Amino acid sequence: MNIFYWSPHFSHIATINAVKNSAESLERYSKYNYQTSIINAVGEWSNNKIENSKLIHLSKKNYYLFFPKYGFFFSRVFYIFVFIKCFFSLKKLLEKNKPDFLIIHLITSLPLVLLIIFNFKTKFILRISGYPKLNFFRRYLWKLASKKLFMVTSPSINTMNLLQQSNIFDYSKIKLLYDPVFKIKKIISLKSEKNDFVFDQNKKYIFSAGRLTKQKNFKLLIDFFFEVKKNYKDYKLLIAGNGEQDIFLKKLVAKYRLDNDVYFLGFVDNVYKYLYSSECFISTSLWEDPGFIIIEAGVVNKNIISSDCPNGPAELLNNSKNGYLFDNNNKFDLLKKFYEFHYDTAESRNKKKINAKKFFKRYSVVSHYFQFNKILSINNG
Repeated sequence: MNIFYWSPHFSHIATINAVKNSAESLERYSKYNYQTSIINAVGEWSNNKIENSKLIHLSKKNYYLFFPKYGFFFSRVFYIFVFIKCFFSLKKLLEKNKPDFLIIHLITSLPLVLLIIFNFKTKFILRISGYPKLNFFRRYLWKLASKKLFMVTSPSINTMNLLQQSNIFDYSKIKLLYDPVFKIKKIISLKSEKNDFVFDQNKKYIFSAGRLTKQKNFKLLIDFFFEVKKNYKDYKLLIAGNGEQDIFLKKLVAKYRLDNDVYFLGFVDNVYKYLYSSECFISTSLWEDPGFIIIEAGVVNKNIISSDCPNGPAELLNNSKNGYLFDNNNKFDLLKKFYEFHYDTAESRNKKKINAKKFFKRYSVVSHYFQFNKILSINNG
């Protein structure tokens, strides 16, 4: 069975690894009953290491190199460019190769418009990546495509409920499919890698990661940390990621005179080696679904403090049984939960770690395979 993945991306995001892990899991655990291919629209996948799956190039030229890698304006230009550049080439690819399934992750408008206009033998699966904002255009496009879609998968129960209540898709077409976030063997090797950052054994480190964008709300994290440092001098803050708010956030750190206490690591391929040496992980996102880095933190036995934002963290932390939830975008509640963590007993902390690790098993690559295999087998064998 041939399966194609469509996931053009503008910058480094968690969905990239989810696509690679998903494709690899189908190849590996089905004993090659599935043959997976990732469509390389304009060169965005060219520098990614792909195991087992193959790349299908829609363009001979790597246009991706010419685009800045962050910024709202440039991201929209990139989306429009991909839509126009790949419209006929994607149509031709699907008509010629006739894959059994096309899994749609990002820039979904192009394959959905093709599905609405033309008839393909391929079954289209819309894979919801992240928290969906149901604006007028998205609702209208999804509604038009809904009858022709084979399936719609959701990364969390809360988002699945949101989709069911929206009445856009047939209820029976909406399925829960957890993202393939981690591979245990890979985590073991990655967390033992040599760390470029020198940790002071006499200090305690708070770690956070994500694109430096409005969504991740790092301003709140820095505001919070400024308050923490007034009473707890031994804490340091590590932030991994890049994005359009880089200069703004660094100026904020300078304003608070925290230059020697807050470290911007830039984009890092391996977050585990930083998580492993940190006291806890904090997510201040305004929205997440589900929150890959939260899962990664829990898998390596780190206590998690997260905003109760739509739509994933509350589900991941099981209403604070697996970590510490604070009111979304609320600095004072974040401080309250941090102090709760700081003064919590070792027994209570460990219980939350164990609960999280057990809960997050559903986000392993193996678990994803068994879930996805059931979905692909519907009406197909």
